[in-house]
Amino acid sequence: MTELAIVGFCPRTRRFGIGATSGGPGGFGSRLVARAWRGLVYCQGGPRHRSVRFAERCLEDGWRGEALLDALRTREAGHRDDADDRQRLLLTIDAAGRIAVLIGAEVQRSCYFRQGAGRAAASCGVASASAVTAMLDAFDAAPSEDLSERLMRALEAGAAVLDGAGVSAFLRVYDPAIEYAFTDVTVDLHQDPVAALRRAHDWLSPLYTYYALRGQDPTIARYPQWLAGQGIER
Repeated sequence: MTELAIVGFCPRTRRFGIGATSGGPGGFGSRLVARAWRGLVYCQGGPRHRSVRFAERCLEDGWRGEALLDALRTREAGHRDDADDRQRLLLTIDAAGRIAVLIGAEVQRSCYFRQGAGRAAASCGVASASAVTAMLDAFDAAPSEDLSERLMRALEAGAAVLDGAGVSAFLRVYDPAIEYAFTDVTVDLHQDPVAALRRAHDWLSPLYTYYALRGQDPTIARYPQWLAGQGIER
């Protein structure tokens, strides 16, 4: 089963995020760690996700960017015989948009990965260069769109090349000025998770800004009234 992942950064809003699909149910909580003011680490493959737990401790201690990558590489050098490390792809992006990837020896045979300035994409399981290229092209095609929308379009493009991908999908976007996720949408155990994620994203997208504002100012009107004030009908 092919799994897709794309991480991206928006220099205009300073937000960073990830969109991904999974061939198995759930599990995103154990695969992803993020701190809005530091960065995120996402793992595909690896049965125990020890690398993610290690990265989480690093993020808590303030590690980011190249320092975080150096710490992960040092850990990997000491665990070369660990099946968990050999079978996983680790993607990281920090709050400045710097990206790092670590690909286990066994995953390299079934993974295609590309990165550029402020974005990176991967296809694992059945490696597909076409799917990765489609994701990056879709992400780059609309730089003025919100980061959540650009990640969503990228997942759609990758899934279209593969005629579907996985049974679960999710979007997460973080803003360094907000403690919690700016965008947080997950679809699980669905025959077409990317299409279902699109429907959920479209319905929720007007509310991403609302909840960010509400978290800073609880006197803002409840969301039906706020949406009406923005000219959005529900």
